[in-house]
Amino acid sequence: MEIYPSIPIAHSVAPKESYGNMRFILDSIQYDDHKWSICAGLKVVAILTGLQSGYAKYCCFLCLWDSRDRKEHYSRKEWPVRNTHIPSRNNIKNRASIDKSDVLPPPYYIILGLMKQMVKAMNKTLPPYNYLVEKFPNLSRAKEKKASMRNHKSNSSYLTVHLMLQ
Repeated sequence: MEIYPSIPIAHSVAPKESYGNMRFILDSIQYDDHKWSICAGLKVVAILTGLQSGYAKYCCFLCLWDSRDRKEHYSRKEWPVRNTHIPSRNNIKNRASIDKSDVLPPPYYIILGLMKQMVKAMNKTLPPYNYLVEKFPNLSRAKEKKASMRNHKSNSSYLTVHLMLQ
């Protein structure tokens, strides 16, 4: 886990969020040399991992969650892990520009409760869940107990995620 805060190193207001523009930014900051962690919205993460934009059937960069199967969204907990990355299969449009293990969920998703819904529906024995646990390893049981006594709207997004993972 990093001991320093995240620092925005690239920002653009003019270009459209597209694979070509994202690839240009990554090349400009020499991402392939540094392999930094990425904290971005799910739309940007999808583009960076090569997924098709828009209303795609398989829109998750971690698994083959079927966005059109509404009956199973919160009842089914096991979705196949996205192991292969072949363009033109399972809504993959381009080669991945980043490794999915370098993606950190943004704090505003945690605050909005989107992460809470996603984590609730996850199977706790599958790799996507373990991925989240791995990203937030430094929280102790004491912090967890202290937070459960307080209001759950904690200022610490890491603590909030940790509580959702338990």
